[in-house]
Amino acid sequence: MSSTGPGILLRATDLLPLSSSVSDSSIAVMGGSVLALLCDDAAFPSRLAGMLAGAEKPWGGRITAGRRGIPVTDRAARKLIGFVKPPPAGPGDMTPSGVLTLAASAARVMPARTSRAVREMIDWCGLGSSAGTRLDGLDPGSAFATAFASALMHNPSVLIVEPLVPEAFFPHLEAIKNAGKAIVLTGRGLDGIPPCTDRVALCTPTDIARTIVRTELVEMTAGACEIRVSFCPAIPRRLIEEMPGMEILRGTDSGFSLRHRTPLSAVSWLLSLARANSRTIVDLEIKPPCVADLIAMTEPGSVLTLFDYGGEE
Repeated sequence: MSSTGPGILLRATDLLPLSSSVSDSSIAVMGGSVLALLCDDAAFPSRLAGMLAGAEKPWGGRITAGRRGIPVTDRAARKLIGFVKPPPAGPGDMTPSGVLTLAASAARVMPARTSRAVREMIDWCGLGSSAGTRLDGLDPGSAFATAFASALMHNPSVLIVEPLVPEAFFPHLEAIKNAGKAIVLTGRGLDGIPPCTDRVALCTPTDIARTIVRTELVEMTAGACEIRVSFCPAIPRRLIEEMPGMEILRGTDSGFSLRHRTPLSAVSWLLSLARANSRTIVDLEIKPPCVADLIAMTEPGSVLTLFDYGGEE
C-alpha cells in the first residue's frame, strides 16, 4: 500500500443538521488520522458515512476529498475514496476472489499483476479459507473482510467504514493510518472504537454535537462506567465500602452498583474480595456511558453527572 502523506484529505463544511441545531457542522480529516462517528442510533452515522463517501448527496454544505478539494460526488473522487459497506457488491454466486479481481480491474491494475494483488489482499484480510465461497454463503465476518478488501484495491487516500469494525481489523486500520491515509469509521461507544482513533465526533440522531480528541474524551469520562456485581452467597455492604478509590456505591436487587475512576482496578479488587471471602461472582457487568451521556459530560462547564441508579445511597 503506497503512502499518501499529511494534509487534509477529507473536508465537510457547513453540514446542515437533519433538524434544528445551534450551528452547522464541519469536519476535516488529515492524512494519517482516524475520526470515529459515535452515536447511540446507528442510522445517523451510517447515513453521514455514505455522504462523506459520495454515495449520497449531502443534505447541505460541501464535502470534498483530496488536496485539490474534489467534491465527493464527482466521478474523479472515486479514485480517492474507498467505501466499506457490506454486503460486498456483486451477484450472490460471485466469490470474494471474483469481487477483488473485478475491483482490481476497475482500479486498472495491470493484468500481469492482478492475480498477485488479489492474492496478497486475500491473505492480508484473512480471506484464504473463504476466497472461493459464494457471497450469499459468507458469514458476517467474511462479508466484512470482502467489502473491506474491495474498498482498498484501488489504494484510496481516504477510507470510510460504514459498519462497526471487528476487533480483528484494528491492526489493519493502524497500518492504513501509518501509510498516511485518512480514515472515518462509525461506532456506538468508546469501548468499540480502535485504539488508533485520534478524534471522536459525538453525534445525536440528527446532528454532530461536537468533535473531541479521543484521549481527552477518555480522560474526561474516566470513572463514568457503571460496574454491577452480584455475589453468591451475598456479601456484606461494609466489605464493598472498603474498596479504595470508589466514588459511589448503591445497592441493587441482586447485589451492588458502583463507580470507580479505574474500572479495571475495581474489577480486580472485587475478584480478590470474592476469593478472600469464599464467594462466587455470579454476575459482573461494566456498562460504559451512552453517547448521549458523553455529549452531556463534555458540554463546556458541565459537571460529571452521577448515574441515576435509583434507591438511596
